[in-house]
Amino acid sequence: VTDVDPESPAADKHIQPGEVIEEINQDPVNHPADVAKRLQALKSAGKKLALLLVANRQGEVRFVAVPLSK
Repeated sequence: VTDVDPESPAADKHIQPGEVIEEINQDPVNHPADVAKRLQALKSAGKKLALLLVANRQGEVRFVAVPLSK
C-alpha cells in the first residue's frame, strides 16, 4: 500500500501506507498490478466486498473486509 485516500473505505478500515496486501478473497497476490486486477474482477462480477489479508510492517497479519465501490 503506497497511499490511502482519507475518504476511502480502506481508510475507514485503518489500512495504512507501508502495509502489504497478501491475499484478496483467499487468492495470493504478488504485485500491485495483481491487486488492481483482482479488485476490478470482483467489481465486474458484482461483488460488494473484498476480503483482504493485510500484513503490517511488523509482520502481523489481519483480515479486512473492504466494500467495493462501483
